[in-house]
Amino acid sequence: MKMNSDLFTMFAARRLNATALVTSDDDEKTRDFHMSLNSAYHLFKWTLDTRNPNGRLFQYHPGFITTPTPNALADQVDRQYFIGLHEQMFVSVSEFALFCFAQSDFFAEMGDASKETSPPPWDETVPGLWLIDNTTQGGSVGEEHSHQLIPTDLTALAR
Repeated sequence: MKMNSDLFTMFAARRLNATALVTSDDDEKTRDFHMSLNSAYHLFKWTLDTRNPNGRLFQYHPGFITTPTPNALADQVDRQYFIGLHEQMFVSVSEFALFCFAQSDFFAEMGDASKETSPPPWDETVPGLWLIDNTTQGGSVGEEHSHQLIPTDLTALAR
């Protein structure tokens, strides 16, 4: 299933001169983005009946913007609300979160913390920021780097 709001795509093109990322649960490259958007849509379901003081329903359109810069935005156009996250921001925040969960002393009371790899920051740079610096300078991310960021004791996540 592909997930993308046509209105968000038009918003990104017209207002930002940018391209919206079309996500799919069938595409390995966009699957994490897709799951994040799906989560946002489920959260927004709680507000489907939210109305402004004039009684009009709020119309939300979340999406990702394909750009190498880390940023986020919220805007309103013709009573439509747009919430956008730059691709690079999502990837950077994800890397930072995974780095934290791979530390044995982070949530040490959950699962078997001794199984975690506790990798040090790369080049003494904060994870997430390292990724931005590395990729904007033409660097790539190897399998070894990514593998270190996978929390080992997944039983803690099942609780």
